[in-house]
Amino acid sequence: MVTALDGLGYITKLLETETDDKDLYNNMKLFILELLEETIGEVGWEDQGDQLTKFLRSTVLGAACEYGHQQSTQQAHALFVKWMQSGGTQKVSPNLKNVVYRSGVQHGGKAEWDFCWEQYASATVAAEKRKLLYALAHTRDEGLVEKLLRYTLDSTKIRSQDTVRTITYISQTSVGYQKAWNFVKSNWQTFLDRYGSGSFNMAELAKVPSHRFSTRKQLEEVRAFFQSHDISAAARAARQTIETIQANIYWLEKNKAKVKTWIKNYFLPPEGGKARSSQI
Repeated sequence: MVTALDGLGYITKLLETETDDKDLYNNMKLFILELLEETIGEVGWEDQGDQLTKFLRSTVLGAACEYGHQQSTQQAHALFVKWMQSGGTQKVSPNLKNVVYRSGVQHGGKAEWDFCWEQYASATVAAEKRKLLYALAHTRDEGLVEKLLRYTLDSTKIRSQDTVRTITYISQTSVGYQKAWNFVKSNWQTFLDRYGSGSFNMAELAKVPSHRFSTRKQLEEVRAFFQSHDISAAARAARQTIETIQANIYWLEKNKAKVKTWIKNYFLPPEGGKARSSQI
């Protein structure tokens, strides 16, 4: 199940960036939710069972919320609201934190984001701060994405050791991936001065476009940037990024039409029957 979700996640991320064909992306989400429907009910929201069960639960519920499963997003938001209304004193179950924090911010508004930021600012445990940053990066509000990116340059708001992680989180989202790359480009020298030529952080920043870029225009943009800037601290990562974008382009050119035909046939009603539901 987890491996299948990873593979399907790669496909849906590529399809999500295809702005001229949103129906294909939406139908792909519906297909995944149909696959998950029974398992969502089986794992439930009680943080119980052995470690494998807990891992499966967080993975399945995380995917359900990401792809818009109505009951799951409602449950995650309800848990987030309880946590928020308690001022953070009513803790979320440890193995459900990533799901609840992320979904609460992703499907919430400024109030949820602001509360999550307050919790990040006051948190003292590194693992908790990472979970909160991950959630903050998944807002759908472009203004809040840009604010979070600006915060990464202010060490009084986001620790220097968390800067690259935050930008990476943002680059993995549909709202933030282009903004994250633009931010990296604009501040490349600043980061180089901060981290130095021997830091792995520069390599991670060079990988930012690889998470979502999948067009020839984007490929040429990234290649031109690497050719015109000092990437000595990230030369290998830059090559890998170019190769990954090329692979993304190749996959779409080879498989997008096939996936579109398959999905269309999957949702076609049997002869004399009704079409599959467009809502799950």
